[in-house]
Amino acid sequence: MSLERGGEANFLDGFIREILPLDPMLRTPVTHVFTHFRLLGGVESVLRRLARRDASLAPERRTLSLFEAGAFTPDTVSGLGLTRLDTPAGARDRLLAAVRRTPRGGLWVYHNGWGLPFLAGADDAERRLVVLHSDWPGLDHWLAQQRGRLDGLLAVSQPLLRLAATQLELPPERLGWLPYPIDPPADTFVLTPTPPGRPLVLGFCGRVIREQKRLDRLPGLAQRVTAAGVEARWEILGDGPYRPALAAGLPTNTVFHGRLSGLAYWRALERWDLMVFTSDYEGLPISLLETFARGGLAVFPRIGSGGDDYVEQVAPELLYRAGELDDACRAIRWFAAQTPATILKLRRRAQALGAAHAGDAFDRTLNQHLEALWNRPRISQTGAAAGQLRWNWRLPFAVLRRLPVQSRLRRDLF
Repeated sequence: MSLERGGEANFLDGFIREILPLDPMLRTPVTHVFTHFRLLGGVESVLRRLARRDASLAPERRTLSLFEAGAFTPDTVSGLGLTRLDTPAGARDRLLAAVRRTPRGGLWVYHNGWGLPFLAGADDAERRLVVLHSDWPGLDHWLAQQRGRLDGLLAVSQPLLRLAATQLELPPERLGWLPYPIDPPADTFVLTPTPPGRPLVLGFCGRVIREQKRLDRLPGLAQRVTAAGVEARWEILGDGPYRPALAAGLPTNTVFHGRLSGLAYWRALERWDLMVFTSDYEGLPISLLETFARGGLAVFPRIGSGGDDYVEQVAPELLYRAGELDDACRAIRWFAAQTPATILKLRRRAQALGAAHAGDAFDRTLNQHLEALWNRPRISQTGAAAGQLRWNWRLPFAVLRRLPVQSRLRRDLF
């Protein structure tokens, strides 16, 4: 069965044919699992969106935040309260105790698979599903280690889906593409030509961190853009531990917005000419889809992600060789040389791609997959068979996180 985008409709038709008529909201309990709920990030944004919807439409659907505690809004979210000093073995014991106190059953959805290797033996899932939001070094190895733990997998980009298909011993009907959701304002937004002669507005949106996002590269790129004679100013939308170092390296007129929400967030995106990515790896960045929805464009590295595919459909010239700042500067110079009419055409192309992720496509697709999975036989392992205790599970998360991603002590865990 083809996993290319053109095969998505046929895939879904075949997947749900035997369970029609389809209930618009599966009433079986569903538990979404991830590290955090409140933090800034694409996965957290999706979880908050799901929780807001499910709180009124499907209160039997819950969210479990592993590294947070206290009261949440909505109250269908709860925290396991882990800290950096806890261990995978301790997390397993804590989840086992929580499940004994309050059985959940139903479907457990592990976002990015986080915790699956050491929590699968403690959950009371009747079906297990992984939703892959991101790529990371060693993901191919990690996926291969999850054989036997899963009943299905969804991915937010075609490259991630193809990788999962090659590494997991799952039938094709248990794999699927999930259109990442965005919620642009309902107002009427009209694209207008970029005023000639004004400085370019270049921006970054997301977690201000060095790992993965590689924002340590941004000051060097800014210097190259200035040296190339391109008049530009920078804006940073988001927050994180790398902000002080980034502020020290970028031009003094850089605007740091911090975290924005609602219309203030969308208005900031609408002012940008280019969103700039310097990442080592990505899945399909939700910020890319959001800027596309408002007619924004992006400079993106060739890293084999869903983002590459989308940017290439708009303008291949805006892709650059991963890690090569001179080539990234070349992409920005190319954009600066285009006429207002050409830029307007590119913006319309981007807006059409972003619009496909608005509305209820995500909700409908997820519900279809959940119900189809529930109506298929269980193939995932339970109890000790789902995860045998290993000695490195006794190491604190703080120690494991400091190890290289592909270290043999870490790569099987997360």
